[in-house]
Amino acid sequence: MPELILAIDIGNTNIHFGIFTCNQQLVAQENIAHRQLNTFLKQWKRNIKITPSSPPGGMVKTTAGPDKIGAGPDALSPGEIVSSVRTGLISSTRPRTNPTLNQWVRRVFRIKPLQFNKDFKSPIPVLVDEPEKVGSDRILNAIAAYERTKQTTVVIDFGTAITFDVISQRGEFLGGVIAPGINLMARGLHRDCALLPLIKPEIATRPIGKNTTGAMQAGLYFGTIGLANQIIDEIIKELDTGHRLPKIVATGRDAELFKTALPKIQQFIPGLTLEGLLLAYLKTKNTYRF
Repeated sequence: MPELILAIDIGNTNIHFGIFTCNQQLVAQENIAHRQLNTFLKQWKRNIKITPSSPPGGMVKTTAGPDKIGAGPDALSPGEIVSSVRTGLISSTRPRTNPTLNQWVRRVFRIKPLQFNKDFKSPIPVLVDEPEKVGSDRILNAIAAYERTKQTTVVIDFGTAITFDVISQRGEFLGGVIAPGINLMARGLHRDCALLPLIKPEIATRPIGKNTTGAMQAGLYFGTIGLANQIIDEIIKELDTGHRLPKIVATGRDAELFKTALPKIQQFIPGLTLEGLLLAYLKTKNTYRF
């Protein structure tokens, strides 16, 4: 069994777990909401999904069994997973969750997890006014996106917030845009408008709603499309790269809603932040003493 790396991306709403080989092959993964964390940590051996032949970004879920993680000849026992994980990586935009996962990694895998931006840093230059204040998810998205494109790139993360981050032709993080995510807008409407219900955003089929929910769905969906299109156009205008337009890629929990609605986006890549976390470690591990 090869040496494995456990990577954990703690987002504002969800937590993404991934187990990789050192050559970046994804072995197993899971994505959970924060409210599910305690249950997941108690039952992770049953809940984590195997992806025996998928590269990062190509995640195929298979239900785990009680004694093996996955199925068939590639299935791994929980004991094999535990004994083979030699490195743990954590990136977080929600610090209060860090102690719980730090303790879990130490207890289960008997290793000290390494924190991005504390134990190891970004391998790409971060050319903004206050680099230390840029969210780790934004930098990791940039690292992973540029590794795939090797050209000027805009990476959009449809999460709790929608972030648009720009990477130069030389692989430098140039900054970006932070806007409210579609679920955040839905919660804001419900919270601050007494008569509006809390709805789950969906793909709207028409812009003129025939009831309150339909009107809200249209506003959320088409409003987000308009926001994304306008910001992409403004970024391209400021970059002024001539005839060679930047590559535009997207990731995030809500990206699926906009796959057909935003043709300017050339690639939708699930798990990009986790991929960036792994790359940041592999590219800098010889620089630090762990």
